[in-house]
Amino acid sequence: MLQESMQPKIKIVLLAGGAKAVGYVGVYEGVLEMGYKPEEVEVEGHSGGAIAGWFIASAQPKEKFEKAMLEGITNQFNLANWLKSLTPGDPLSVFFGGPIDLRPLLAETLEEWQIEPNDRLTVVAWDVLHHRFVKLKNSDLAWPRSTAASCALPGMMRSVWHLLPPKKDTGLGISAYPLLWGPFAMWSAWSDYMSRLCLLVDPGVVRYDPTENVDVPTIVCVLQAATEEPDYPTFPWDLHNHHEEMRHPHPCTEMVGNPDKVIFLPLGHPQISGLNLSVPEDLLRSYIEDCRLRTIAAITKAQAEGRLRATVH
Repeated sequence: MLQESMQPKIKIVLLAGGAKAVGYVGVYEGVLEMGYKPEEVEVEGHSGGAIAGWFIASAQPKEKFEKAMLEGITNQFNLANWLKSLTPGDPLSVFFGGPIDLRPLLAETLEEWQIEPNDRLTVVAWDVLHHRFVKLKNSDLAWPRSTAASCALPGMMRSVWHLLPPKKDTGLGISAYPLLWGPFAMWSAWSDYMSRLCLLVDPGVVRYDPTENVDVPTIVCVLQAATEEPDYPTFPWDLHNHHEEMRHPHPCTEMVGNPDKVIFLPLGHPQISGLNLSVPEDLLRSYIEDCRLRTIAAITKAQAEGRLRATVH
């Protein structure tokens, strides 16, 4: 059992990545090899990064983490899973998201891999109703729901409703003024409810910068776009997605962070794109190893520059 109260010594930010999120296995392995304990690592992520964050935040063994991530890529054509995701949905959540409801599949994944949720993972989503980022711990919204929200790509994955907790009582409640009951009370309650109601989608639909308000040394994994044609067999849809990423890379390189706190870690492979799920397993394993080596090199450099203290246990 991880100690929830222990102050983290390092934070890892895992952005969305689809197939490229497999590389986060190597990132976590590299962090541990550099002397950090699992309970000293805090995680923030969305979409594929949030799913990877489950395994890191719950201190799963590397072998289990790697197996789960690889199976998630290779099992894309499991018809039974896709049928489970076709649940009834309200018009707004389908309109702003899509027909595929990931919540049942994610709940099964959590149970299958025997992962115990905790508050070491922060899942990030975008509220389309109020145009704001929402950061959620497991105690705010259970991992399957918050992660499904952070994966909700318009046109594909179902968006998720969530009600934020009420604001702290200011001591000026209308209960102290009986004459204000009635229409004003109803309007006040309705306004409060609507201000807290969120419809959550993948924050990748807007430019999300995780480097703001950083309070601990933070490794931000910057996933680089594919730049080469795949030299392995791909399905037509996967090849289309690969070409789209090559033509329109995500502007994640625009992030600017505090150089004393933020360590940018570029990750990627020229033949691996986020939504190309036909990548062969041997290439993915090679990519994981490359991410491990890059992580070790980045932490070693940051320690030499004095931006990270060497771990002593």
